[in-house]
Amino acid sequence: MTTSLTTSLDELALGILAGTAGSEDPWGGAGVVLRAKPSPPSTGSNFYPDKDEVVTPHVRKLSWLFIQLRDVVWNLDGYYMWKFEYFGRLAARAATVPTSLPAETLLLAVLYEAYELIGRLELGLPMPENDIVIIHPRTLGAGIVDFNEADMVAFYESRGITVG
Repeated sequence: MTTSLTTSLDELALGILAGTAGSEDPWGGAGVVLRAKPSPPSTGSNFYPDKDEVVTPHVRKLSWLFIQLRDVVWNLDGYYMWKFEYFGRLAARAATVPTSLPAETLLLAVLYEAYELIGRLELGLPMPENDIVIIHPRTLGAGIVDFNEADMVAFYESRGITVG
């Protein structure tokens, strides 16, 4: 029997809450980089668009989560078509979380976004912004609302996962 995608996410949430989140070198891939400090400003002279950058003091833990979330979906049909949107939206969510909040909150917020995206895939729906047209500059995650901790906690509680 295989584990459902959302069950895998529940296991990640419980691990984060138990304090077992790992730590990895800063992650980069699918047009996203995670950093502890901002990179120098772009000159805009590259043919390829700049990568979406998330700057956080919790870069190593967030990198661990991105790897876990990659491993949950990498073997799904069409992964290479929608991975830029998937990681772009996870990065956009991470960027909405105030850097003053603990790593656990950041990880749970990003995981909450992954539930939405993976839920769409399980229902056979496309990614919200999946488009074969190249748009420069990228605007992935433009529709993501500001971080709301109360909504996030309510979501996890609806899944039987106690936060806090």
